[in-house]
Formats: sequence, C-alpha cells, structure tokens
Amino acid sequence: VLVFLFSSHFDMNSEVEVSQTKYVSSCIEKFPPRVKSLIYWKKPIESAIVMVAGFTILLSLGCLSLISVFAYTCLAILCCTGALRVYYDFVKSKKDDTEGTPFGAYYFDWISKDADISRERVHDVVNKGLDKSETTATYMKHVLLIESYTDSLKFALALYLLSILGGFFNLITLVIIGFALLFSVPKIYDLYHPQIDKLTDKAKVEFDKVWSKVKVHLDKIPMLRKQKEN
Repeated sequence: VLVFLFSSHFDMNSEVEVSQTKYVSSCIEKFPPRVKSLIYWKKPIESAIVMVAGFTILLSLGCLSLISVFAYTCLAILCCTGALRVYYDFVKSKKDDTEGTPFGAYYFDWISKDADISRERVHDVVNKGLDKSETTATYMKHVLLIESYTDSLKFALALYLLSILGGFFNLITLVIIGFALLFSVPKIYDLYHPQIDKLTDKAKVEFDKVWSKVKVHLDKIPMLRKQKEN
C-alpha cells in the first residue's frame, strides 16, 4: 500500500524540493543522501525492500533472541546465495557465457566487490560520536546536579513521561513504531506539507499563548527569579 501510495504521488510532487518544507526535522536533514532517498521514497522499490527487511528483523527481535535472529538471518542469506551459486555453476557447466544469463552480470559484479571500509569515514563517525557523548555527559551533569532549576524540572518531567510510556511499551516496540514513522511521516509531510503547516502554525500560536501565561507564574517563584537575575 505504501509503495502504491508514494509511487503514485512521486511524479506529481517531484518538483517539490525537500528544503522547501518548513517543519522537516533537523535530524532528518543531517541524514546521508542515500538514507534520505530511502525515507522519502525516491525509489519506491528500494525503500519497500529496506522497510520490509527492517520490519522483519525488528519483529524477529521481539519474538526471538538476538543470537537466534543473527543465526537465522545468516542462514537465510546463505540459502539464497547458495542456491544462486549452484544455479550459476550448473549453467556454467552447460554454457560458456555465464554472464549472458539473466542477472549474470549483476551476480558476478556483486561477488567481485571488495568489502572495504573507508578509514576516514570510520574516524569521522567516531569523532562525531565522541562529540555527542561529551555533549550528553555535560548536559546530564547540568541537570542531575541541578545547576538550573528549570532545566532539572524539565528533565524530571521528561523522565516521568518516559516512565509512563515504558509502562505501555517496551524498547523494541518503540523502535518498531519509530521505524514505521521514519518511513511514513517524512514522505506524507513532503506530499501534504501546506495543509500540515497550517495546522502546525495554529497549534504553535495556541502553545505560545499558554506558555506565556505559565512563564508569568514561573517568574513569580523566588528561586527561579533569583537564578534568572544571576
């Protein structure tokens, strides 16, 4: 259904650039172009294959252990590649031009590729991970040692909401929901962002009104007012 929906709207919306959308998450904009192409369904067949494979692995992790999922995944890949290899060995024994057979060129091109990993890319990912870890550690120290009453209260409220959420869902369920949203929300927003922007603007105006009233009451608290003055 998603393949049909997104592929049918892709041609009529191909002129709409992703950068024109107003409320696209900044984290999505930081994704590599290959990932953005998948979640925006630029190539529906490839996106559908990745989405189905991801759902299969996640649902398997919800039912089986990680070791079992790894073993079954490798066995499935081994069965597919083994059958393909036997087929081409059989064809090769009957025919000299194996690459002329269907998918022959693709198969030999695939197995001839080297599994090289760019060291610069690994270093770049590690450096970014370290920077994120330092930022997270600094923030955790800031909120846990109550350097700011406001930030610590926000953090405590977020933890309380997470505890409620954890009572309804486990981690793998949240990951499955997040994976489904990753492959649906960006493309839906890309297709219908004018209507969504109008609703979002109205909600933002109402939120600003409520927050301005709450902020007035927060400014009356002595500890918060004193900290703000400092």
